[in-house]
Amino acid sequence: MKKILFICPYYGHFPNYFSLVLKSIEYNPSINWLIFTDDKTKYNFPNNVQVEYLDFSELNQRIQRKLGCSKLFAPYKLCDIKPFYGIVFEDYIATYDFWGHCDFDCFFGDIRKWLKGDILSDYNKVLFLGHMSLYKNSIKMQSLVTEYLALPETRKALSVPYPCQLDEVGIIDFFQKNDEMIYNEQGMIADINCLAFPFEVNNSILCQKNNRACLKSIADKEKKGLVFAFKKGKLQGIWLDDNNQIAHKDYMYVHFQKREFSINVEQGMDSFLVVPNKIICHEEIDKNFLCEFMRCPFVYRKFFKIKYNNFKNKIRRLIL
Repeated sequence: MKKILFICPYYGHFPNYFSLVLKSIEYNPSINWLIFTDDKTKYNFPNNVQVEYLDFSELNQRIQRKLGCSKLFAPYKLCDIKPFYGIVFEDYIATYDFWGHCDFDCFFGDIRKWLKGDILSDYNKVLFLGHMSLYKNSIKMQSLVTEYLALPETRKALSVPYPCQLDEVGIIDFFQKNDEMIYNEQGMIADINCLAFPFEVNNSILCQKNNRACLKSIADKEKKGLVFAFKKGKLQGIWLDDNNQIAHKDYMYVHFQKREFSINVEQGMDSFLVVPNKIICHEEIDKNFLCEFMRCPFVYRKFFKIKYNNFKNKIRRLIL
């Protein structure tokens, strides 16, 4: 079995549902997580999670020393460092076959079910989104990533204060131009649209624009009343199909970018339901239950907040 390590620097407070995230991690005992953080809140970390408490300034010093780049302006800039975690944290990955990164606004299902041995043997990079990607721990991959780091456009991107998607379109474009295949199977993950109140899965498609790699997001609006059930390591999406029948599907993980939840369960429970605005106890799911989550509020404030922040960031980039 290939050994996997997820490297996860996280600065600021963990999400209010982090204990439930840890429970989903606990059900993946053959995979390890390494967390660097300044949040010293007491959590029941499972055996496959190693936590190192490190100030952001100390992490910055390590990154500057390992990558030869300027100081990071803020923790959100870490997304551009993700492809280089194998360099920054090389002293932690020696015994692993793959290293990677993932986010904590996710719940994880049975990861090994989706990453079978032939995939990890045949591909050097598995998945391509910032909320989860894996890199083979090999001399070839280390050489490729080091070459990517040395590119003038990469050095420039690391010097600016705003994120430049080096962990997604940047590294994807570089790999494609070096004829390096990336494994990604549609339907493995549920990446939830942050602009809609009912859950909508965004399917990210690799494409080309101006001779460069880019990502196109296509929303799946057919899963009406979609909710997610986590039960002792198994993650399922459940919804009403076009025939108004209950349908379900297993996922490797679900990603809730910029989604806020109220917590109506005890932290650390091993079975729960995730609906658009809260996390509740696992209960019997029928059509009436799912119909509750098909409707959108008259005003979804989160939509306007995200749009406003995106606009501010665009203006900021133009100024800088």
